[in-house]
Amino acid sequence: MALKFEITSPEDRKRSEQFKKWGVYSGVSLLVLWLGWSLFGSMFFDTIPPKILIMYPETGSSTANSSLIVTFTVVDESEIDYCDLYFNNERKSNLSVKRIEIQKQTLNLKRIGENSVWLECVDSSLASNKGKSPLITFTYAEPMSTNEIIKAEASDLKEGLISLYSGTEKGNKGKEIIQILPRGAGSEFISKNFTSGIISVGFWGKTNLREQVVNVTTNTETKKIFLPNITGITNNLIFYVASDGSTYHSLSNHDYNTSTNGNITLPDLNWQEALNAKHLARSAQ
Repeated sequence: MALKFEITSPEDRKRSEQFKKWGVYSGVSLLVLWLGWSLFGSMFFDTIPPKILIMYPETGSSTANSSLIVTFTVVDESEIDYCDLYFNNERKSNLSVKRIEIQKQTLNLKRIGENSVWLECVDSSLASNKGKSPLITFTYAEPMSTNEIIKAEASDLKEGLISLYSGTEKGNKGKEIIQILPRGAGSEFISKNFTSGIISVGFWGKTNLREQVVNVTTNTETKKIFLPNITGITNNLIFYVASDGSTYHSLSNHDYNTSTNGNITLPDLNWQEALNAKHLARSAQ
C-alpha cells in the first residue's frame, strides 16, 4: 500500500487559515444583514400605508345600545405607531394599536339619528405612512317609551284620525291605546290598561297626512312625536317612534298606496330594523 505525503509550505497554511476566517466572517455578516433586514428593513423601505378594516359597526346598520364597541384591525408591513379614532368627525382618542390583531374601542352614543366613525393610522416606518379607513355611518335610535298616558293632542289635525299603539312589531300593528280626533275635538282612550311601554303612532281615515306634531302627556312629562307629510294614502299607516320623537316607516318600501279595501297592511319591519336612517320618515325638530 503506497503512502501519500503532502508537503504544505507555511505560506499555504497561512493562506488557508485566512480563507477559513473570511468564510466565517462572511457567514456572520450575512446573518447580521438578514437579521437587520428582518428587524429594520420595513422601516426603511415601507412606502405602503396601513390598511384599516372596521368590522363593526357596518355602514347602514342601526343600534339601540348607547354603548357601542367599535371593532377593527390594521394590516401593514411595519408596526403601527398610533391610530386616531374619529366619531362624528371629532377626534376622540389616540390609540396604541398592534397590527393584524383585532382591536376594540368603546364609544358612548348620545346623538339620536345618523352617526359616523372612521380611523386614521400611522405606521412606524421612516416615511410615517398614513392610512385612512372608509367612513362608516350608522343610526343610533332607541324606541320611545312612556309611562301612563294622560292625554294626546294634535292641534293641526284637520281630518282623519291619529292613533297611538303599544306592542307594534313585524306582522302585528299592536294594541290601540288612544285615538286623537280632528279639529281640536280631543282624544278618546281605546284601552285604559296601558301603564308603560314602547309606543308607535298611526294615521287612518283620509288620503293625506299633513306634517304635524303630536303631544303626548304622561303622568311625568310631555313628549313630542313628529309626523311626516304623506299623500295618496289608500292604506292605514303606522310609524315607529324614536325616543327623540322622530318617526320611522314600518313598511320597508314606504308605500302606503297599496290597499283597495281600506285594510291595514301590517308592518314588515320590527323597530330594530326600522329605526335606521334609510327608513326615516321625519326627524325631530
